[in-house]
Amino acid sequence: MDKLLLKAEERTDFGKNAMNRLRNSGKIPAVIYGQGTVKHVSVDEGDFNLKFRHISPKTIVPLELAGKKMEILVQDFQHDIVRDKILHIDFYEFVRTASVKRKVTVKLVGTPVGLREGGSLQNLLAELEVEAIERFIPSVIEVNVSSLKVGDSITVADVKAGENAKFVTKGDSVIAKVA
Repeated sequence: MDKLLLKAEERTDFGKNAMNRLRNSGKIPAVIYGQGTVKHVSVDEGDFNLKFRHISPKTIVPLELAGKKMEILVQDFQHDIVRDKILHIDFYEFVRTASVKRKVTVKLVGTPVGLREGGSLQNLLAELEVEAIERFIPSVIEVNVSSLKVGDSITVADVKAGENAKFVTKGDSVIAKVA
């Protein structure tokens, strides 16, 4: 895992000009969120591209900052597709045994019976908040709506959060209904 270790440096300069200077010097500005803090850092662009060229959000990356090794999650990044460069990275520091809360996208699956009866499907919640250890948080929550008739609805209590996870969103909250 040490061969994938990414080294980061804290940064104190902010603003557009500071970010341009940083990028021109071969660094990528980044932010590490988590554990009640926000750390502004930079990582070496060449090193990052060598180790994580085809990175995607939700990838776990080993990182060293000021001599402290940690695991971070790539939450999001900005990519300039014209110049094929990563402009900024949002990291999230987490502890594997600590429970975290995340909003997870809801994906409605199936065609409700009620649509043939003249009803219309309404998606009332696009995201649900889930609490679990990071590795157990699902990337998407699929909700099967094919059995819904006109007047039927599906609440959070009708859906499973996944293995070792639980919903923070109230159980009586309606996810979808056929009206």
